[in-house]
Amino acid sequence: EEIKLTQRGTHVIKGSAGDVELKIGDITEGVTEVEIQGIENEKFYYRKLMEEGEDDEFEYEGFHYRIKINSFEEHLMHDDHAFFSFRVVEKS
Repeated sequence: EEIKLTQRGTHVIKGSAGDVELKIGDITEGVTEVEIQGIENEKFYYRKLMEEGEDDEFEYEGFHYRIKINSFEEHLMHDDHAFFSFRVVEKS
């Protein structure tokens, strides 16, 4: 499932170990700051500048996840959007 997020927006990702909030900053020249923060404990699990097409991994409550910015929609006259994929990855 792809997540569409407006720049400077947030999206709650529900999880059995607790919910996290995916946040992005301004989308400028193909880059945005991405943060993943626990809702209950306010701990940051991920914080990085990411480019369109970039993917990365982070750990949350013993599970590993892959996050990817699939694409950006940048507009002159209204808000820009980022499209994310988010999934669990197996660690050996």
